Amino acid sequence: MKKYWKIVIIVAIILAVLVAGFFSFRAYQNSFGGKALQAGYNAGYQRAVFDVMNNSLDCQPFPVYGWNASVNLINVDCLQQAPQ
Repeated sequence: MKKYWKIVIIVAIILAVLVAGFFSFRAYQNSFGGKALQAGYNAGYQRAVFDVMNNSLDCQPFPVYGWNASVNLINVDCLQQAPQ
């Protein structure tokens, strides 16, 4: 009978460690992983905006691609400076 209780206690301890590890990993993943993903998204967004602004400085149309579509953009200030 003692052997049975030892096995039950060992199994309970293993399950408790696994459950605690699972919830600790989820908390770590939600706190750090979410922040890392958001920081990566923000960096990519800022880089895209910077590239669009930088490409618009030479007053030439430039293509922008996304979702199976393409458009040409040009700086509005360049259009207003054009001779009439």
